[in-house]
Amino acid sequence: MYQRPTAHQIDPLTGEMSGASGRYEKRISDLEGLYADAAAFAGRVAEDSDHLVYRVFEQRPAQAKGDLIFGTTWMEPGRIGAEYYMTRGHIQACTEAAQATIAAMTAHRPEMIVGADTVLTEAQVEAAHAAGAQFALPPILAAVLAHAAKIGLPFAPGIMTPSDLQLALRHGCGMVKFFPAMPAGRLNMLKDIAAPYAHTGIGFNPTSGVTLANLGEWLALPEVRAVGGTWIASRADIAAGNWDKITRNAAEAVARLKELRAQ
Repeated sequence: MYQRPTAHQIDPLTGEMSGASGRYEKRISDLEGLYADAAAFAGRVAEDSDHLVYRVFEQRPAQAKGDLIFGTTWMEPGRIGAEYYMTRGHIQACTEAAQATIAAMTAHRPEMIVGADTVLTEAQVEAAHAAGAQFALPPILAAVLAHAAKIGLPFAPGIMTPSDLQLALRHGCGMVKFFPAMPAGRLNMLKDIAAPYAHTGIGFNPTSGVTLANLGEWLALPEVRAVGGTWIASRADIAAGNWDKITRNAAEAVARLKELRAQ
């Protein structure tokens, strides 16, 4: 945590901030479910799924609760339907719905392996475990690893750098979440990170930007044990009650996996 004011210079042409502790990019394929006009979004992705929408330069003083994160966002001009480009943001509502959903899934589909994502506190670890989750998949290398191990909940923390991976191994993790996969450098970045640690047997689950079209590329890497993708049940489809579409998306994903395994 900073105890004194800090100074940073910002390039007005690129948005780049001096002294930034990190940066990431979002491409159009990363923003599924953000725009109201799903058809216009799908058309834009079909034209160029790699199109850069925005990049962020940020400064994180520390990882403690309550620390102020600041930075700059550089955004390309553009529209999806009637909406201009926008950032995804990271405001999430914490409710009991996740715990109830996990409990219902494990009760009615005991053959499924059900996990909990975005588990950040000891209370959430307890709740996920009590609901029947068989693993937890948070977006960061959370400080609750020890508690999860204590109660017997397998934990696959989010990593983005070799240093993150080294720390996860030190905590005894056998699986990690490579997040955000596309902004962090995509498949080539994961190959470079995984190579020096191949002898450890560590497994990776890339998420963010993984789609039905590219999941085969990710799964071709031996260290990748699973992938995660919001395209199956996007926020927009859930809000609209498009359950038939979600069912089709899930069926297509399963069919694609079977096809890949048969190759």
